[in-house]
Amino acid sequence: MNEKVTATPPPSTDPCAFRPNDGVVFATGLEREHWYQLTNRGNSGSVLAPYLPNRVYQSYPNNVSRVAMASAPRGQFVQQFQNLAGTHEPQTAFKFALPRSDVYYWRFYRQYEPGYQFTCESKAFSIYAHNPITYTLPAGERPNGTNEVSCFLQMMPNCWYDNRSMMRRCFDAEGVNTRSEPVLYCYHLDQPTGYGEKFRQNIGEPTYITSGQWIDFHMMMKRNTPDQADGEIKLWINGVLKMHHTGIRFRTVPELQLNAVSLGGYIGGTCTSARDQKIWDDHYMVATTFITDERFAALCETKTEWFDTGIGYDWDLDRRCWPGVSCLP
Repeated sequence: MNEKVTATPPPSTDPCAFRPNDGVVFATGLEREHWYQLTNRGNSGSVLAPYLPNRVYQSYPNNVSRVAMASAPRGQFVQQFQNLAGTHEPQTAFKFALPRSDVYYWRFYRQYEPGYQFTCESKAFSIYAHNPITYTLPAGERPNGTNEVSCFLQMMPNCWYDNRSMMRRCFDAEGVNTRSEPVLYCYHLDQPTGYGEKFRQNIGEPTYITSGQWIDFHMMMKRNTPDQADGEIKLWINGVLKMHHTGIRFRTVPELQLNAVSLGGYIGGTCTSARDQKIWDDHYMVATTFITDERFAALCETKTEWFDTGIGYDWDLDRRCWPGVSCLP
């Protein structure tokens, strides 16, 4: 089968209309109760969901929930991660597939509850390249340039071991756990150990975050030309560019492209949460181009529902195609 389906375009005044050329491939303001199921409709993210036979998320992961919050930066609802003392919870997260691309920008809001203790690494919104999309690189194993790479936004505790400089660093006095250092934790071909490299802010003075306030995080990951050291990553914090690293080798083959996103609140890796405490996220967005403030302000659920063109599987629900996109054979 190689058919195409066409559909009547929605009104141009709709800020959440399907616009295949505007670059936005994933967006949710969390305002709809079942946003995570809508996101799966016709999406290869259904392949990454753990529920059979339809492979659609039927519920929230453990210790993750959608809650109303008066101080939400957009709308009324946010995503809540419940950290449990002495654990890595929540250990699972929503993960969805994206159209294959060599570059993605991803942006969202995050807040740590007032008085949060930053004693451990806190992982957040992540971008992946899986080849094939169902492949997962074991933790601590080096990527080989053909199978998988990723970049996580990660909040580091006061004192942590930098595997690039082979040094343990502290930015506050020992024992002070009221601030955190945002880094991009990336797997790439030249990482110093089997585990990924924590890229630090390299523009101006580092921005450290504290609890009880919403932070606007905006990231970019660009794949290198195969076998050339021209990959890039960027991080903006509250609209200010704080990180830009270049010369990174992520891949050796063109097939290894960005194709998945994960929305998580995992606490790890060698330590666990110091106490029961909460993290809140709001307004996730992924695009192939820079996410402007105007674009980010739109409260939308998924803008486009695509598939990974390398895997031949049936859609969940009752549809095999998305308007304007060729169906798989």
